[in-house]
Amino acid sequence: MQQSIERAFREEWSRAVAILTRALGDLELAEDAVQDAFAMALERWPRAGEPRNPGAWIVTAAILAAAVTWGRCSISLTTRSDRLGSGGWPGGWKGMPARAG
Repeated sequence: MQQSIERAFREEWSRAVAILTRALGDLELAEDAVQDAFAMALERWPRAGEPRNPGAWIVTAAILAAAVTWGRCSISLTTRSDRLGSGGWPGGWKGMPARAG
């Protein structure tokens, strides 16, 4: 599982930071949120398995981390889903990462 997370990091870090920077308008906040999302992946993926769309999982977890940790998130998941890419949560809402903090 460590290799899956490392691969996702190499393939998705830049994209996830770019998406969050555009959505939040703050590069530092975006980088911190994506870092938190990868920390969540290290905890959850070994237990739950790698999601079908690791990039979407990371971006969504980062958005949730930014919203919870810093109390601000300037995008709505329902109105800006076009920026989050395709894919979805295997198993619906129960497959989403828990809130940070």
